[in-house]
Amino acid sequence: MIKSLKVSVIMPVFNAENFIIETIDSILHQTFKDFEFIIIDDCSTDRSYELIKKYSDDRIKLYQNEKNLGYIKTLNLLLKMANGEYIIRQDNDDVSLPNRIEKQVHFMDLNLDVAVCGSNAILFGNLNKKTFMPITDNDCKVYMIFNNPILHPTSIIRKSVLMKFGENVYNSDFMPAEDFYLWYEISKQSKITNIPDPLIKYRVHSNNTSSLNKQSQINILLLIRTQVLKYVLGLDLSEKDNLLLSSITYEKEFNSINTIHIETLFLKIISASSNNPHNKYLRFWTFYFWVKICTKNQSKLFSIHKILICIKSDLFKFKYLFKLLNTNIFTKLLFDFKKINKQT
Repeated sequence: MIKSLKVSVIMPVFNAENFIIETIDSILHQTFKDFEFIIIDDCSTDRSYELIKKYSDDRIKLYQNEKNLGYIKTLNLLLKMANGEYIIRQDNDDVSLPNRIEKQVHFMDLNLDVAVCGSNAILFGNLNKKTFMPITDNDCKVYMIFNNPILHPTSIIRKSVLMKFGENVYNSDFMPAEDFYLWYEISKQSKITNIPDPLIKYRVHSNNTSSLNKQSQINILLLIRTQVLKYVLGLDLSEKDNLLLSSITYEKEFNSINTIHIETLFLKIISASSNNPHNKYLRFWTFYFWVKICTKNQSKLFSIHKILICIKSDLFKFKYLFKLLNTNIFTKLLFDFKKINKQT
């Protein structure tokens, strides 16, 4: 009898010679050992393929495309080859922490209704900080209104769920936000979540796919967000409002956002969804992004009391945000929040 395989780690590779050894070592040195590591080199023009061939670990299954197929086709090919119950994504420039697979497999074994589980990450390279991702399924569904709820290279996915999408699991029509669109489609039938702990070190550099395809990503996110708003909140926004909402995807551009306009939009969303079961999560993430934008702008808090009056609860959660971002603006917000709660 052939022993069933628990995990398939899949990794497309293209021109990653500067990072590939550290990345592969991070998977081979995992505390969890029962996995296959499928790697496809997509016709790299550097030494990536030669460096990978030097490994003698039996868990590595190395292939090379006959011609360059691109990221999406290579990912879909990797999924067809995978034999594990769970699929773990690994990018060719990131580093998985030693207990990553063990923690994610344990979580998935205990939570059979979860289809996809990501985690937080430690950003390094051009940025040095920890991510702050949504945790629960409802949390993730609401977060999709603002941004991608699961970092692709942190994900573990049930293969049985992916098989429902046929041969082309990743849809090239939504590149370079193909993962976001997949999470959205999965979220309509199953739960998606994140483990709070950071389980990978996510390398940020100028050659990241997200850095190279920014405008394309903005356009695709517009399409996805329109569907998400309708599905999660039953809300139709104008194209102008959708474009404004898209601007909060890129934190580097927070200082160019018109805070008065974004405040008006946030209030519109909160008001329109007041009876929605996801409302408490919406209020939390609206507050979170609103304050981050104000902080980046170093602006006056235009009519911030309106936002606070709309929120009016879950103060203990907001205290965590104050501690997380640690700014003078948050100190003022906390004072205003307590003052308004006494008056209402």
